[in-house]
Amino acid sequence: MAVLAYEADSIYAYLGIPASDALSRRDYAATTFGITTHCKPISNECNLNAYAGSSTPFECTPAFFGDVTQAPGMFISTYLTDATMSSNDTINGIQNPFYVGLAAIANQQIGSSLMGSPEIVTPIHGGVSFVLLCAATVYDIQYNSVNGTVTEFIATPSNDSTANVWQGTMAFPLLGSPQLQEAANLAALSSSAQELADKIAFAYSKLALAMGVGAVTPTPALAAQERSSSLVARVPAAPLFTLVVANLLFVAIGVILTLVALSTSGGEVRDVQARLNIAGLVADHFEGAKARRGVESIDQLFEERDGHSSIRVAIDRVPGGGYAYMTWPSRGY
Repeated sequence: MAVLAYEADSIYAYLGIPASDALSRRDYAATTFGITTHCKPISNECNLNAYAGSSTPFECTPAFFGDVTQAPGMFISTYLTDATMSSNDTINGIQNPFYVGLAAIANQQIGSSLMGSPEIVTPIHGGVSFVLLCAATVYDIQYNSVNGTVTEFIATPSNDSTANVWQGTMAFPLLGSPQLQEAANLAALSSSAQELADKIAFAYSKLALAMGVGAVTPTPALAAQERSSSLVARVPAAPLFTLVVANLLFVAIGVILTLVALSTSGGEVRDVQARLNIAGLVADHFEGAKARRGVESIDQLFEERDGHSSIRVAIDRVPGGGYAYMTWPSRGY
């Protein structure tokens, strides 16, 4: 098992199965346990103040007070019976949700960008100090995992007996817990007091689940299936190679036709090509017999190519009352 995270209306820490190659091929529905924790800064409410270099006291209620500078690890925590913090007598058990009070000094050596922020106090000797009130809820969870992704996540608050299992494992280690102290130091790098509270809340959820994991045993999944990949469509080899060969034949035929065209582009072809334009039509009509000789270029159809003078072309009246193109030498009529 591993402590995983799922974010919906809240960020849930839950016990799940670590990712693996075998698991990536399996879809399943399973039940497990999870915890969500919500913390809020209450430093001002608890009158946390930097009284002296050796003292940073606070007092929320007679059930939750102390001096974080003088506390072991500069970390104070206690379980409370309710959100009013009226009592910390939880020896006979707690209800779900249950409440935790946390007070600490973090990053005393390197400081924090939170210095001067609301609900944050700067002790005389540096760092940041804060007081949090947290509410933790234990859930019975049913979730579906498909292709390695959680597709359904149903969280139902657990009964008080289940909540006591998870709270009980943290009842004594919580005091000065190195893991929570480390989480507080990292959270002190946040941009706001509430962001700091949210990070510590999630760290508490993960730590509580990890420490209480010894109280659970594996159970069969509600449903499970294993996926496998298979080739469901393929192209027969004979038609495929026939298509490839046919396309190559088109290329070969194109090359052959190009070579034939190049080999026959001279002689009569160039002669005919020279006449298939406006200049060829003019030469045929006005150059007489010269325009009917074999040539390879259009300029060979005109008298000027042989040094003769040019002619003039105009429309003149012809017998019968009509008009036609007529030619005259370039000098006179």
